[in-house]
Amino acid sequence: MLSFALAISYHLNAEQYNLNSIHPHVRYTTEQDYIVGAYLNSESNLSTYAGVKLNDYTELGLVTGYDALVYPYVRLVYDGFFVTPAVYESGKVIGIVVGYELGF
Repeated sequence: MLSFALAISYHLNAEQYNLNSIHPHVRYTTEQDYIVGAYLNSESNLSTYAGVKLNDYTELGLVTGYDALVYPYVRLVYDGFFVTPAVYESGKVIGIVVGYELGF
């Protein structure tokens, strides 16, 4: 199933960085709950990802678009709200991203 969304985020422990908080998002989900997608990330770059939905609340995968590296990710979701860990300065600073995603 193809879906489109718009997310708004806030980065805890990253107030010193000039980060984008508006994230247009497109995703494809298979019947087996594999996911692939792309979004405008917090650094205003295109991020692509692939992963799997473990259940209604947890996603695991790999994401690109940050520091020219591929990072693992975990995202917890509930009723449009999401939480995910974040790293800044190549792993020197750890934060948390919280947000809300509105699907279309």
